[in-house]
Amino acid sequence: MVEQYSEANTGDQAIINTLQPLIDSRIACKMGIARAKQSWITLLLEIRSVGNAYNLLIDRVRGFEEALAKFPEGFLSNSRIK
Repeated sequence: MVEQYSEANTGDQAIINTLQPLIDSRIACKMGIARAKQSWITLLLEIRSVGNAYNLLIDRVRGFEEALAKFPEGFLSNSRIK
């Protein structure tokens, strides 16, 4: 299967340019979910283009799935990077 990569717009590219050095350095980062009061320490692994969106892959975090399950559908899709 051949993966197709969409071109990033200016805002997306700025975010990618901010995150890529952290991915490359493998430095542990504190991440949080806006409006959710949830945070954790993890490694950023990769930014992957999927269709017209980008996915940020992170290292496994114990309890992450259970924490996400507590929020109503759509709550996190509207979160923004600060």
